[in-house]
Amino acid sequence: MSFEFLSSYWTYLLAFISLSSSLVVALFTLSQHLLHYTSHRLQRYVVRILIFFPIHGVITFMMLCAPGISDVLEMLRNIWEGLLIHSFLCLMMEYCGGENACGERIANDPAVIRHLWPLHHIKFFSLNEDIPLNVGFVKKCRMGTMQYAMVRFALAVLVVLLHLFGYAFNRMWSFVFSFVLNLSVYSALYFLGLFYLAIRTHPGLAKANSVSKFFSLKLCFAFSFYQDFLIDILFNLPQDVSLRLKAFLILMEASIIVYSQRKAYCISEFYTGALPTTETPEVSKGVLDIAKDDFKTLCTHDGQMTMLESAKRALDISDLFQDTYYNISDKYRQHTLFTESTEASSTARELEDIATEVDSKMEDFADFAQVNSMLDTKGKELSKLQFI
Repeated sequence: MSFEFLSSYWTYLLAFISLSSSLVVALFTLSQHLLHYTSHRLQRYVVRILIFFPIHGVITFMMLCAPGISDVLEMLRNIWEGLLIHSFLCLMMEYCGGENACGERIANDPAVIRHLWPLHHIKFFSLNEDIPLNVGFVKKCRMGTMQYAMVRFALAVLVVLLHLFGYAFNRMWSFVFSFVLNLSVYSALYFLGLFYLAIRTHPGLAKANSVSKFFSLKLCFAFSFYQDFLIDILFNLPQDVSLRLKAFLILMEASIIVYSQRKAYCISEFYTGALPTTETPEVSKGVLDIAKDDFKTLCTHDGQMTMLESAKRALDISDLFQDTYYNISDKYRQHTLFTESTEASSTARELEDIATEVDSKMEDFADFAQVNSMLDTKGKELSKLQFI
């Protein structure tokens, strides 16, 4: 099969038109969330998710035009990819009330889950046993996605340093990087899958449009990942042709990704005076009116300053490094173990108190039955005396 069209000007023109039209919609959706930045707890993760496509799209177009430096460009593009998965997990966790509230809720319902197929059939490492759900489980899932973000960042810096010092990115480096990345990404996706399986019945997600959000994440990340994998299997192409084909397909699919994101992260969810945060966002006349007002506000100085201030707050990823430090710290792990043991001992004390109360009531009931029997006996004797 011939792929000579990838070198034609029409290919670059079509890719540029598709990217430009998609960027307009993506940047407008992002701008709306920055203008109506009313919930820092939720919208900081929404902004980090929405900004992924503009970065991803521009770098992908650069890879189409300059496949010779694709190693550096791909690593720079994938830095935010690691943050994308972690931000999505944190967003779902915040919809459930935060780390502690989420852990306490799933500890009662569903209480336990099993490993995903086919791992739950493996007896090694106790993979065939149930997974108890608690705050510790939430922390492990959070750390599972966090490690991917840190690995992506570390490898991107390493690739840039290798190129700066003149080291060739040979097959050995490519194999090592691919192995580490695949191990890291599959671990992150597995922890994300376990977490979503645990919270899927949580009332906080009932009207949070979580299915659309999860679907848009799949389009942003998993779809392109498996598409590239199939291209490598089905076609034996030179490296530069393969890179251009992958980049071209991603750019042509950009409109689908942008539409799914706009539907999943509708601004009416956070717009003051519009729908409550628990309502499912719907495309209606009210949403169109919001879009018109926002477009006018974007052209004003006050609107632009509001966007800049919101962007500073949302894109401050110091919380990611703080979470990494706290999860690695021995004191934090000891605190987690202490918290879980405290919760367990508290539950045990409550059960003991309930058992004591039940025993007390049983003893009171036994005494009552004995007194009642004595009264019946005395009553019968009194009846006999009256008869005599």
